[in-house]
Amino acid sequence: MTRPRPSRGRTARPAAPDADTVEAVVAAAEPTRLQILFLLGRRRRLCVGDIARGFTISRPAVSHHLKVLKTSGLVRTEREGQEIYYTVQMDRLIDTLRALADSLERCCPPRRAR
Repeated sequence: MTRPRPSRGRTARPAAPDADTVEAVVAAAEPTRLQILFLLGRRRRLCVGDIARGFTISRPAVSHHLKVLKTSGLVRTEREGQEIYYTVQMDRLIDTLRALADSLERCCPPRRAR
């Protein structure tokens, strides 16, 4: 004989971050990409060669990381002649982190010290 399951009140699922926010967080969470974001934040605008000089990985690997960051909207590009310059989209990065923090607070509010 099976026991009846206790009735549980249905609670609304907390709003999860939207797909764009998740994509940007995943892109920024990779250590090399995070370092690239910090570098661009400090230096404002760099070409791939200047960025690659700060890393031990290959220039094509840096280009791949920049493509992921661009696709997620965290960096933008500007062409000057044959060079492409990268700039961090600070507003997008901050909005992404705020959206993540807001979703976490709605989902799992912090416990207050007694």
